[in-house]
This record gives sequence, C-alpha cells and structure tokens, in this order.
Amino acid sequence: MKKSIKCLTHIFIILFLTNIVPVRANELLVNCKELTISNGLSNNTVRSIIKDDQGFLWFGTENGLNKFDGYSFKQYHHKNDQINTISDSFI
Repeated sequence: MKKSIKCLTHIFIILFLTNIVPVRANELLVNCKELTISNGLSNNTVRSIIKDDQGFLWFGTENGLNKFDGYSFKQYHHKNDQINTISDSFI
C-alpha cells in the first residue's frame, strides 16, 4: 500500500513539474503594458480576464465586455432596445 502511494506521489510530482515549468518559462518572455480607458478599455475596474482560443483577450468590467486583439478594444454593452445584446454591462 505504501509503495503504491509513494509511486502515485512521484508520478503526480513529475506530471505537475512537466506541465508548470514550460508555462512559467513562457510567461517570462511576455511583454506587458498598461491597458486603461485611454487605450479604449470601457472601465479601469477589470473584474475578469480570459484569453480565447483565437488569441483575443476578453476583459469583463463594471461598464461592459471588452475584446482586445493586441492593438485595440471592441466594447460590448447591454442595450435595452436590442434583442442580440449581452445580458448586463456589469461583467
């Protein structure tokens, strides 16, 4: 029993290290810049950030959803008079 737990622990550690170390190395190569309302963000209070499979960064703010393509933002806001709109501008 103890050997199987020790073996599973070693496998877990190896899998953990092989998945984390390359990600950490790639993160060191990223150049970051400040993104604010002066760059086109709808609000400086960002409540969530996600990157989609096409490489777009999505920022959920207190004043809408923002899609960033690396150069500029496209803003999405709730509009009461439209059917196809986001459900709320507070993301």
